[in-house]
Amino acid sequence: MGIRMRTIPLMLVYFVYPAVMIVVRLFGFSIPRSWIDIVWIFMGCLASFVVLMCALLRRKCGFTLNLLLVFSILWVFVGIKWGAGLFLDDNVGIPSLMGLKPFVYLWVAWSWQRAFGRLEDVDFAYYGLILGLIIIVDFVVESVILGSIARPHGSGEINYDACLLLISLIMTIVARNRSKPVLVLVIVIALMVTFSRTALAAAVVIMFAFSTIPFRMKLIGVAFAIGFIIGSFLLRDLPVGDITSMDRYWMWVAAIQMFIDAPIGVVFGFPVGLSLPVVVPDNLWALWASQSEGWGVEGIYPYNFHAMWLRLSITWGWVVVGVLIIMSLWMYPSLSDVTKALCVLVLLEGFTMGLVYLSNIGVPLFLAFMRRGEGGHKYAHGDQGGGYSFWAERGGHALYK
Repeated sequence: MGIRMRTIPLMLVYFVYPAVMIVVRLFGFSIPRSWIDIVWIFMGCLASFVVLMCALLRRKCGFTLNLLLVFSILWVFVGIKWGAGLFLDDNVGIPSLMGLKPFVYLWVAWSWQRAFGRLEDVDFAYYGLILGLIIIVDFVVESVILGSIARPHGSGEINYDACLLLISLIMTIVARNRSKPVLVLVIVIALMVTFSRTALAAAVVIMFAFSTIPFRMKLIGVAFAIGFIIGSFLLRDLPVGDITSMDRYWMWVAAIQMFIDAPIGVVFGFPVGLSLPVVVPDNLWALWASQSEGWGVEGIYPYNFHAMWLRLSITWGWVVVGVLIIMSLWMYPSLSDVTKALCVLVLLEGFTMGLVYLSNIGVPLFLAFMRRGEGGHKYAHGDQGGGYSFWAERGGHALYK
């Protein structure tokens, strides 16, 4: 499958980014993981320029009225929240900017698919194969060097790579694209050797709820997933099943206690750019101190909480998050199985990972929701029927291919 403009974001996160980070690590260098954000901004500007030029030449704005209304309301809320934070004393710029990352990634994803076409299920499947091969090779090399089973490093945060593999797995075992068994096998093996507990648990739920895999194979998959989840504890010398040994657990404990102590945050969230009134558990002192030192800031901010649901609720309040969940539940029955599976991924992975805040996950995750409906690719069924993707526009084509 050749490289097309629409697939460049996938090539970046599934191949270029992990390859660069692995090579840099092998040669003993160190570069910030956030270099990919610079690339995203450049790509977003390029795609926005293409959309604008095509709109001017064709005298079309490329927006539906409903879409324009949604984006307008969204940016009004963002403007009020961040604008108010800027006028507060002791506002810290870096945490404020980090809170805007989901909106930047949404802009990049929307403008790119609008300019160059929506991605298809098979695009994610084949790039998942590429990342899967990288992870498997990394696992073998690391294990040989160590002389025993070792967890691969991948792009530097293997849980993020596992999430990308899970997106690709959904596009193979849930989507109706008749993926080759070897492609599915590579993705599954790679996902296993990441030893990502949340990703493996989500894969089991998705496999049972949405895939047409024979029941016997599902049971085998569950057995392997449980085995590798247990192995993830053993590799880190942690008591098996002891959630109190996980930093994510203490982040939830700290956040819940903060909301109890400052209930106003439940409704409106906490001011942007200001240090949070949180009592730091002993288990998190070292981690959060190193993060503060790395960013050159003092205090605890939403980005210190790894879970997407916590970061959203701390910034916006549980009322806004609750409205988003209710809207998603209302739309859920009309969605395709692939989009439903992606929703389950967001629900479960969001308990331990930032997802829409993560540099190498945010854009591809939004693009997965914006993808063309199932069955709309010549590599799949050869027809143009199929399901309905969450963000897909009604009708229309890419402005440029």
